[in-house]
Amino acid sequence: MDFDGRLAVADGALPPRDCARLVEEITRYVKDRELPIIQRACGSRDLRYSVIDGDAIAESFPEIASLYAARLGGDVIALASRRVAINVNITHPGGEYRWHYDRNPLTALLYLNEVEGGEIEIYPGYRIEPQPGRLVIMNGNRCLHSVRRVARGMRIALVFAYDLAGESRTAARPELDRYLYDAG
Repeated sequence: MDFDGRLAVADGALPPRDCARLVEEITRYVKDRELPIIQRACGSRDLRYSVIDGDAIAESFPEIASLYAARLGGDVIALASRRVAINVNITHPGGEYRWHYDRNPLTALLYLNEVEGGEIEIYPGYRIEPQPGRLVIMNGNRCLHSVRRVARGMRIALVFAYDLAGESRTAARPELDRYLYDAG
């Protein structure tokens, strides 16, 4: 895959059977626990989703933690905050994610399933549909992006956040963490 420093998309980054198995495990996890629903009114596109953060992933999903670590090496280094470094974003029907920049320089989004709606939009005018195994890599703190409203299905995506060697490390932002991970 060619990454020009802004955006790259690759299909087949994870085989469909592995995606389906992870969706099954995540669905079971969600049924056993009450995940907070993060809701924030933000104008034309709100923030409405659930999240399994990196601390919970480390305890319950070693395979997802291994996928994160497999992308490390060379110029790509782990974020200092495990809670922020790896997430499972779960967007139910009607959910969406407002326009934003990430706090970190490199973001990889791995879709695990196909749903109606839930496309990631990257300004200006890119729209990438969820497909099992589709990997989207972007310069997170320079690509303005959002998630369109999910019409049908439960959108499940792994979000991996990285720093780049030789650049300033992503600073801890407790107030942003509360905003993104805690219901309220």
